[in-house]
Amino acid sequence: PSVGLSEPWRIVRVESEAAKEAVLQNFEGENDKALNGYDGDKKQKYASLKLSGMREAPVQLAIFCDDATIKGAGLGAQTMPEMRRYSVVSAITLFWLAARCAGIGVG
Repeated sequence: PSVGLSEPWRIVRVESEAAKEAVLQNFEGENDKALNGYDGDKKQKYASLKLSGMREAPVQLAIFCDDATIKGAGLGAQTMPEMRRYSVVSAITLFWLAARCAGIGVG
């Protein structure tokens, strides 16, 4: 499902080691920023969470929203363009649920 049948998701398979390393560095930098937003017990709890499996993952996908897509009828997106992004979130959630039903872990 997507707003106005726009299917705004764009999926890229990350294959090169250089690209994988760049994605990992980006995650780690942002994760450090998030960690620094906490203090005390919350900081410890956050630091203990496993939020990435990028080093172990056999396949890495990057998923983006194409806000400028011309696909679809424009229904919904003309008055609320942010709905395209929600459509991408919904697609990722459905992908994750389908993968889990098949016994596949998705980060």
